[in-house]
Amino acid sequence: PSSGSQASTVKVLTATDNKVSGFLSIETRRMLNNKVKLDYDWGTMLPDGYLEILMNVFGLSEINQKVRRSSYVVTRDNMMKMISIESRIRYGIPVLIMGATGCGKTALVEFLCRFVNAKLFPLNVHGGITEECVLEFMQKVTNFATANRNRNVYVFFDEINACESQSLFKFIVSDRVMFSKSILPNIKFIMAANPYALAKDRSEADKEVVGLLPSVDEKKKLTETQKFEEIIKKLVYRVHPLPDTLLELCFDFGTLDDSVEHRYIDSMVRAGLRPEITDKDRPNTYREWVSFCMTQVIRAAHEFIRNIEHGTVSLRDVARCIKLFNWFHNTLQKRPEAKSYDEICGRSIIFSLMICYHSRLSNKRKAYLIEIIRYIKQ
Repeated sequence: PSSGSQASTVKVLTATDNKVSGFLSIETRRMLNNKVKLDYDWGTMLPDGYLEILMNVFGLSEINQKVRRSSYVVTRDNMMKMISIESRIRYGIPVLIMGATGCGKTALVEFLCRFVNAKLFPLNVHGGITEECVLEFMQKVTNFATANRNRNVYVFFDEINACESQSLFKFIVSDRVMFSKSILPNIKFIMAANPYALAKDRSEADKEVVGLLPSVDEKKKLTETQKFEEIIKKLVYRVHPLPDTLLELCFDFGTLDDSVEHRYIDSMVRAGLRPEITDKDRPNTYREWVSFCMTQVIRAAHEFIRNIEHGTVSLRDVARCIKLFNWFHNTLQKRPEAKSYDEICGRSIIFSLMICYHSRLSNKRKAYLIEIIRYIKQ
């Protein structure tokens, strides 16, 4: 504000550049003059600027220190997604995010809950989960929400379409009913679902056959359930159809841009490496060098699995790789035959990559090793 109650300039927040003015006539743009900046370049803003916008939009007086110390990378894209999610929640609308594995759905929800100081109860849904497990989980949520009626409780069903209990989720999320009782109003629902995507065609040499395949005569005798299983096998993700009432809540989360994923990986590696990773001869540069090496080889592994193996990778793999690196680094240091700092870090990087990425490959392991070794040598 410049003086009194008048604002000097209004900037229109948009997800993409140069889109607003295209919808307005020349006369409207002239009338607005310089008081409204229609095509402000939000992409050049620093992360702290995005945090400031989120604070103002959500009506918060300050940003807590947990958020500022977080390794989460705030960009214009995920800022707009957080605003969209929180706006729906405040109007009592459940949120269903549809997006491929690794695009940052879980990390965004966790950061959003820290930002608005909401209690998060996540449930990782999988094919083996039962309705009893879901109801037991919701009972814990209800107990907490009952004891803290003045605080919002966010329930996050991750990969909700991975199990068969879709009718139960429909009753809980859409109808807000459990055990014939209404769910408390301070319980909010966010869901994440994997898309219905067919696996990319592979050559016969790439296809990995596990178990026995039915013959032509046996295929004629397949039941409807078995036929459904055959269809599911062709999908990238093993998913089940969502109820119509949940589909109406769905919006496309999009994909994770390569440059943004690089920033995520770099931030996660820097924050996740053990403090003991240092060299007395290079106290200021050694940790930086190890972080750079880890970031580059993880990026190379992700690129290889996506483009060559046609598989899926996510930020969970990055977190798992960092944990394994720390464990190997700690273990190798304690061994009597421990070598130099460089060799210990090099072996830790290779071992963690072998477990996280190399072990999942079928017949592309040699090509993967050649690619990773090339990066390590660089």
